[in-house]
Amino acid sequence: MYHVLASAATASGQYGCQLWFAAGAGRHSIKLEHITVLAYAPRYIAVALRSPKLVCNVVCFHAPHSANDEEGERLREEWWDLLEHTVRRCSKQCVPLLLLGDLNGTLGSRLSASVGGCCAETEDLNGARFHALVLEHSLWAPATFEGSWVGGPSATWSPPAGGPGHRIDFIALPAGWRSGSVKAFNPADIDIATARLDHVPTQVNLDIEPLPFVPLPWRRINL
Repeated sequence: MYHVLASAATASGQYGCQLWFAAGAGRHSIKLEHITVLAYAPRYIAVALRSPKLVCNVVCFHAPHSANDEEGERLREEWWDLLEHTVRRCSKQCVPLLLLGDLNGTLGSRLSASVGGCCAETEDLNGARFHALVLEHSLWAPATFEGSWVGGPSATWSPPAGGPGHRIDFIALPAGWRSGSVKAFNPADIDIATARLDHVPTQVNLDIEPLPFVPLPWRRINL
């Protein structure tokens, strides 16, 4: 069983993001009352998780494509500015921060403590904005590092007209979670039931100690 948190689509039925939390059982189960929505829009949702099993803030997002005109580029940059504002508000709560995103962009040609060169692609405009965001918040993308990438096809998206795919979906975790066992891969056994091959899931498995519950204050973010 899962708790599903979703941001609404636009009036035209586009976009909308979801976060699924496994309910589990026993003393480490995640209950709906452990989750608070901090901010949402058709292209992102941010939540606070305060459970006996895990304490963190999670932001799931779907970035806009790069545009072919000045107006489209202005709107894309404004969207990234809004996402950065939301993430900064979430990060002020002094708990681990996780970013889960469809970048509609690529990474790997510019290396840092946050982004490695495993299965690298040329960093584009969206990739650069994401790279700056994870650096600012001391996060790292496990799928971009040889030590945590398990192997197999790295592409998470296939173009409608065919041709080579690209890795445009990423998970970013706190730098403090690099210790222990971290395994990143694209599972082949999850059917996301799309009409054609589009995105495939990307996954990170962690072996970390459950964090104790700390009753920290939170504020709903009004944007």
